[in-house]
Amino acid sequence: MWRIAVAFHVGPRMVIAQVYYNYFISQMSKVADKSTSYILINLCYWLNLIEIAAICGVTYISNRENYPVHEKIFILFMLSSLLYMIVMIKTFNMVHKTMTEHQRLSYTIKKILFAICITSTFTLIIYFIKHRFYCHDLAFTWFALSEYVLAVSNMAFHFTITLDFPHEQLIVAKNFPTLKTD
Repeated sequence: MWRIAVAFHVGPRMVIAQVYYNYFISQMSKVADKSTSYILINLCYWLNLIEIAAICGVTYISNRENYPVHEKIFILFMLSSLLYMIVMIKTFNMVHKTMTEHQRLSYTIKKILFAICITSTFTLIIYFIKHRFYCHDLAFTWFALSEYVLAVSNMAFHFTITLDFPHEQLIVAKNFPTLKTD
């Protein structure tokens, strides 16, 4: 079921990465330090794409099929995901010196979810070590719980797009009539 869910959401996530990139670039006139801003915007974009590729890799190469590769891709996912989140938070704040209510809520939620992800990552690492090297009782259970909290927090972080673009729609259609907005 997870593999099917990932297959369905990869395409839209790549489109969303491009939407954020274009949006941030369009906001550059509001930013004082343009060279740093371009670096952050590009870093945010590429980290997002790496995260998407890594979630595909970790999904389709299971730990039972090829543990060493799965483990390395999982580490890549973790690093790219956490780096993406912190760069996204910094970039979001940089282009929104004054924020609307939706933007402020999104920014706050992003920071909270990032903190949850960092905490989950540390607990995940601790329980992985306890399981792998010390064979502690229930260590794998706590590792798995940390992994689920991390996954849900990551998904929620990406879901904040609904606050960032509350009136936007993504439509893919052939011969779709143009919409008139007043």
